[in-house]
Amino acid sequence: MLGIDKLIAPLSNSKVFTLWIVNFLSNIGSFAHLTGTLWLVKQYNSSNLEVGLVHVLYSLPFFLFGMISGVLIDSVNKERYLFFSNFFLAIIAFCFGFSVFLQFDSMSLSLFFCFLIGVGSALTSPAWQATISDMVPLERIKDLAILNGLSFNIGRIIGSILGGFLLLVSLSSIYFFNAFSYLILAMVFLWLSLKTQNEQQKEKPKLKLHWSNAFLPLREIKQLKFLLFVTFLTFFIHSYNTLLPIVILDIVNSDEVLFGNIMSLFGIGGIVCGLLL
Repeated sequence: MLGIDKLIAPLSNSKVFTLWIVNFLSNIGSFAHLTGTLWLVKQYNSSNLEVGLVHVLYSLPFFLFGMISGVLIDSVNKERYLFFSNFFLAIIAFCFGFSVFLQFDSMSLSLFFCFLIGVGSALTSPAWQATISDMVPLERIKDLAILNGLSFNIGRIIGSILGGFLLLVSLSSIYFFNAFSYLILAMVFLWLSLKTQNEQQKEKPKLKLHWSNAFLPLREIKQLKFLLFVTFLTFFIHSYNTLLPIVILDIVNSDEVLFGNIMSLFGIGGIVCGLLL
């Protein structure tokens, strides 16, 4: 029990608890969205290369805009920044769902929306990590990282299964649900931004926006170079789940439910690995 109490200690902070809950909901929406998109693109009778483009367009923005976001958040109000980035994601997810609902969707439009979701995620992720980490003491950062990992992987399990079942009902509902989850997250950050506005004005001046700030940790902490290299490799290794619709439809000849259930197994594997570490 002591281990569990220690693990959930960061959630005693009401702000952290609120953000953890709404981010968990957003993780469910994001993985339902991914499940639906992979299945949708394959339904266009796309080539295997075109199905693979889904992963490319989701991931490429992290290389293009991740560093920009990391530098930018040191010069702006993080909560306000995250309000706008999540609101942007909510608009894109809603437009995606609306296009599917009205049957205006196409292969090229779906890939375009994939890229925009990737851009929003790349701009949001560094700011999210920095914001929630600032809310807990340094000795609780490890516990918070484990909790975030659990939120990610449990959200992956539920979102993938939910996405598989919603594919049987209405594909557009997946995107509307994801838009709703982003909107809730945006509203929470708007609330935090308004609540902490006076505190932000009393803080020490922000770092001057400069590209050199992005490389300071790499020069000062040698282990980060190895971590960055491993992270780079995971973008290639992680892409195998993009091929699942091809396996399910062309080889196994099964349906959406099996696809969602198999997608959820990646989350179970993540939880098991986290417990072993």
